[in-house]
Formats: sequence, C-alpha cells, structure tokens
Amino acid sequence: MLGTVRMSGPDGISLRVIHGNSVKEDEFPYVVVLIAKNVWSLSRICTGSMLTADWGLSAGHCKPIITTEYTSIYAWYGNFTQWPFHSNKCIPVVEWKVHPAYRLLNTDDHPDLLVDNDISLFRIEASLKLTRYARLSAVDRGSLLGLPVIYIGGGSTKGKNYYEPMERPLKKGEGAIISCSVDIRMKSRHVVCINPKCDLKIQYPWYGDSGGPLIHGEQIIGVCSYVVDVGDVHQSVFVSTSPFIDWISFVIHSKT
Repeated sequence: MLGTVRMSGPDGISLRVIHGNSVKEDEFPYVVVLIAKNVWSLSRICTGSMLTADWGLSAGHCKPIITTEYTSIYAWYGNFTQWPFHSNKCIPVVEWKVHPAYRLLNTDDHPDLLVDNDISLFRIEASLKLTRYARLSAVDRGSLLGLPVIYIGGGSTKGKNYYEPMERPLKKGEGAIISCSVDIRMKSRHVVCINPKCDLKIQYPWYGDSGGPLIHGEQIIGVCSYVVDVGDVHQSVFVSTSPFIDWISFVIHSKT
C-alpha cells in the first residue's frame, strides 16, 4: 500500500511547499501560479513553468475537468504578493494539451492511486515576455540518483483546512533524488522520487504545488505529480521530463 496519497488539481483541494523558503520575485521568473476564477471565488489550483512566451508546462491532472462559461483559468506571474487582477500580472489560459497517454485511476473501487504520464502543456492568450524561460533537461532520470535538487510551488504553506490569503510568495524546497519504492514504480512510470534534506524532514510539496518544476543545475528535470505519506515519511513523486521532450517540442512548434 502507498499510504496516504495527495494530488492537487482544479476539481478538488488544490500540492504547496510546507516549511519552504520564500522565492524572490526575479529568482525564477518563469514559474507561474495557475488560478481558477469564477463569479464566486478565486483560487490557486496548480503551479507551472513557462517554456516560451506562449506555452507553459504543468501536470496532466491540473487541467480542469469541467469548464464552463463562468470559470476561467489564468497564469499568474511576477509579483505573487499583490492581488493578480490589481497588478495586471495574469493572462488567460486558452488551450490545454494533456499528454495523450496520461491516465489516472483513483476511485472508490480502486483506492490506490495509479497515474502515468502526468504531464501537460498550456497556452496563454497573449505572449508573456520574461527575462528568462525554463529550460528542460534531456538527461535520463536513472543517472540522477543522489543529486541535490530544488522544487518550486505556489500552493498552500500551512496544510489542509487553514486559511491563507491569495497574496503570498512562491516557496522553494530542497531535497535529493532517491530510488522510488517498488510500490511507486508499479503505480507510475517515468517518475523520480525525492526525499527532503536530513535537516529539513518536515519540508515537502503540498496542495497547489502540483505541476511545479523540479530543478537541477538550472534545468527542469521533473514536474510535481503527487506526494506519498507512509507514517512520518513524505516521499515526493515528480514526472521526469526527459521522456516527453519530443512530445513537448512537437506541440509547441506545431502551434506557433
């Protein structure tokens, strides 16, 4: 059994770096927060990374399952400590491409999570000029074991059932790549697993961090998918980006 599994997305409680460090505004300019707005509410649902002026990268399960004329998704960028519609730093998401082999099984009849190819691309309405865009690593995930990494998230910092204002900075966590457990490898392919640093055992992604980048050497090597709790141990699971680089390139260059 995988223990408790957490995922975020627009259809439920939206994963955020618990006990992480705040990110400076210009530190990772390509990281955006994906927000859902309707006539009743405004909420952070996931995190993403802008690869170009028009296309961003996130998790497959972040795509809204149900969209209506009353709900819109925006990419919020820049200063996250100011209300996005006052600072005019949000752009509508007009297209969302989930990997064609993405699948998610998590039902009452099958309580254990099974997720594959949890990766997606989104396109924004107007081009976003940034000082720096995200770069993807093509290094095979098998060669990354033991390396230090950081991950960025824009979700909750206090955990479930705690109120937090919309205006709050991105958070940064640190860890190292480890071998995924047999159970996780049976549930998900093309993933890398992260343990926090020894002195940061309480640091891990949380609701709203899904889709956020896993970074090594200034390049993205993964996208936040879910977190597994087994007792007091938090093992973070990220989708490796290297197997999907050809698909990402095809989508971006066939649409621009």
